[in-house]
Amino acid sequence: MDAKEDWQTSPTSTEGWEPRLAELYALWLALPRADKRLPPRNAFDPFEVPRMLGSMWMLDIEREPRHFRYRLFGTHIASAIGQDVTGQYLDRLPMSETHRATLFKRMEVSATGGLATHARAAPIIRHAENWSEIETLILPFAADGEEPDILLIGSIFYRLDGSVF
Repeated sequence: MDAKEDWQTSPTSTEGWEPRLAELYALWLALPRADKRLPPRNAFDPFEVPRMLGSMWMLDIEREPRHFRYRLFGTHIASAIGQDVTGQYLDRLPMSETHRATLFKRMEVSATGGLATHARAAPIIRHAENWSEIETLILPFAADGEEPDILLIGSIFYRLDGSVF
């Protein structure tokens, strides 16, 4: 499938989103920021969104050189793609260069601009034969409130018949 670049930056509406992602976004928006642009990771309690626990993953943002390392990888996602990638680097996953560029462009928007992004599109990593679409929400966190250092991602997988996994 071709990579799609149909995604929203700093969404103003969650209409049409999978409800768990809408709930996660509302929680992130409500987190205390202490007059800063972004919330710190320790302000987020994943147990406030229990229905998302297995469907979340976290990436540490490494600056020089730029890498994204899996800090946490939800069990539901690991089951969906057939592997747990905790501790690995995102850029080492098997995918085409076109797909890699699409994925990294979106990660960079959140990692450098501190912007939340949302998309529902064809999968871009090699587990695509099992899924018609994956809906993702990327949320940046910053220990200093300004420069993102962690990305929290919620992912919902849609089967080939359109049902939610």
